[in-house]
Amino acid sequence: MALMVVATFFSWMLSRDGINFHKADRNIVAVMDKLAYVLESDMPKPRKKRVVKKLLNSFAPPMFRDRHPSDNPFKPYYLIDEQLKDRNNELAPEAAIALIKHKHHKKKGYSPVKIAIQGDLIFIGPKPVLIDGKTYQLFIAQHIGRFKGRMLLHILHSVSWWQFVVYFLLSGILCFGLAWSLTRPIKVLQSASRKIANGEPTSAKQKMGQRRDEFYHLADDFDKMSSKILNTINSQKQLLSDVSHELRSPLTRIQITLGLLDKELGNGEGKHIERIERECQRMDEMIGQLLNIAALERGQVYEEEQTIQLNQLIDDILKDASFEATEKQIAFEINKAVDGESFEYEKNSMALTGYYHLLYSAIENIVRNAIRYSPEKGTVNISLTQQGNEAVIAIADQGEGVDQTDLDNIFKPFFRTDQARAREQGGAGLGLAISCRAIKAHGGRISAEINHPHGLLVVIQLPLLKQG
Repeated sequence: MALMVVATFFSWMLSRDGINFHKADRNIVAVMDKLAYVLESDMPKPRKKRVVKKLLNSFAPPMFRDRHPSDNPFKPYYLIDEQLKDRNNELAPEAAIALIKHKHHKKKGYSPVKIAIQGDLIFIGPKPVLIDGKTYQLFIAQHIGRFKGRMLLHILHSVSWWQFVVYFLLSGILCFGLAWSLTRPIKVLQSASRKIANGEPTSAKQKMGQRRDEFYHLADDFDKMSSKILNTINSQKQLLSDVSHELRSPLTRIQITLGLLDKELGNGEGKHIERIERECQRMDEMIGQLLNIAALERGQVYEEEQTIQLNQLIDDILKDASFEATEKQIAFEINKAVDGESFEYEKNSMALTGYYHLLYSAIENIVRNAIRYSPEKGTVNISLTQQGNEAVIAIADQGEGVDQTDLDNIFKPFFRTDQARAREQGGAGLGLAISCRAIKAHGGRISAEINHPHGLLVVIQLPLLKQG
């Protein structure tokens, strides 16, 4: 952006008003003085011609094919008389005439030698010389390409510091306004996309203000797209909730009927009823889990908020899960630390505000999964650490683990892998989905990683209450 501003400035300096005037530096003035001295001297013409050529070549290497824009032979210097004609009685170049007139508008003490840029030619002058008793105004003419980088210095010398300050301030304000105008709608769309990703309804078009450009139409299309996406998601949530409710009522009637049949049938036939009852109970649990997911998706939690001590919560979960762990001879390895330093429960309890039973169920489900998929006589590692104002709970098992490509899918409802998380090991693929939504209901995050050398590592991050 800065380079564009500088380029624009010098392009403006070179192109304004057709002919631009700039201050000549000392080297150019010195060449003009020497050239005037040589032209006024009485040295022989051949020698004078060689000296003049040498002085003119001091600007840049000679260019033998230089041509004036009018296709007339290019002249390296001009001697202009009072009638504004050269020694060949031809009308002087427009830039030379402008330099002569420009000179008379300046104050006393003004340096007469200036640079005028017209098209691709540079005219330097005027410098009075006396030849054969007649006064002429001396001008040097060069192609701008022969000056190369020196032209930048001439422009810098000819522009006062306040012109630079004013120009850059104005261009800076213009660039800032342009950048703000371009980035603001992008930020609006970015913010709207994040809200849509979190399932929050929003309108990007309303935040575009009065503008009716391409960004406005893009925001309009974005709102239409997001509206359809949210409607589809809400329809799925509603369908999940409605189906679960509709299934629970007939399932309850089936369970009641089975209870009555069990009393009427004999012992030999009762085992079939028990099998049906177990399947009905399993289906009832599944429907309950679906209802929990639907409620969490809508942000509904049927429980009062309270202050939860994470240390006590983890201890309670491990006590309840110890029976299953004992059956498989699985040991718990527990690590608790604050910013890398171990602590005792009594000294630091890591408190947060949330729903005790919901959070208990979410963490317990992950712990029980770790026990279920770990081999007998294995180990389940559980760590509770505080990092800044955040609690981090990590639960790692020693099971067969999950493929790298499935790590993001295990928190989706009904997802099961073909290996460790198979149907034969129990569950319908709803436990981790409920845990994920329960953690998010507490403003937290949950993720899964591969536990090296084998197994699955689930990491939960929860915001803590600010101390003090």
